[in-house]
Amino acid sequence: MEYLSALAVSSAILFLTPVISSFFLLYFVKPKGRVILGFGSGVILSYVFIKIVPDIYEHNHSELFPILMLGGIFISLLFDKINFFKRAHLSEDELSCWKCEEPFRIDFSIALSLHYFLDGFFLGGFLISSESFAVSSIPVIAHKFVDGFILFISFSGYDKVRSMVRIMIVSLFNIVGLFFSYFSISIFSISDIFSPIAGGILIYVAIHDFIPALNSAKDFASFTLGALIIVLLTKLLFGH
Repeated sequence: MEYLSALAVSSAILFLTPVISSFFLLYFVKPKGRVILGFGSGVILSYVFIKIVPDIYEHNHSELFPILMLGGIFISLLFDKINFFKRAHLSEDELSCWKCEEPFRIDFSIALSLHYFLDGFFLGGFLISSESFAVSSIPVIAHKFVDGFILFISFSGYDKVRSMVRIMIVSLFNIVGLFFSYFSISIFSISDIFSPIAGGILIYVAIHDFIPALNSAKDFASFTLGALIIVLLTKLLFGH
């Protein structure tokens, strides 16, 4: 896929996927339980290790490959400490119960925006520089879909219109980061760094943000289902 086409589709994925999923939850569902976190984690982890990492290893012969993947994990860990997602504010049995201070505070929104800027930069760069856009988009879509749940958690319980406006503003930073990566690739020719760093970020997201929230047999079943679906799909589509 050409850069401009990839840029347009990547923009839609990074911005619309979390906005649509959070809108659906805010207006229609408000789900009990957190099985989506397990399912998303199973999808992301299995796809990263079965498809993304082998493809990076095959096409990126740099000795920096493992260091860059570790760098992706380190970047996620660093910015996760900017109070992005306070798991302690989740209740035991539902996603939508936050017992935190006013979520519309400027510092909270800045922390979320920084996270999404980084997602847009590294995951967006991963998408637009990938040799197979369709292959690379699967774990990114899964990650961004679950991001919609996190945005829903962050801003639910208040006026719906106000919540959606804030969700859309925060999610726009995905696009800001994407354009920074696009111009970085164009000017500095650094496309090779995005795949391993994005792999590290996706691994961190699945292991750190999602898996610790899994506390029941239903959660484990949803994780296993997500992983099995990806295993079957990769065998069906790619023959391995």
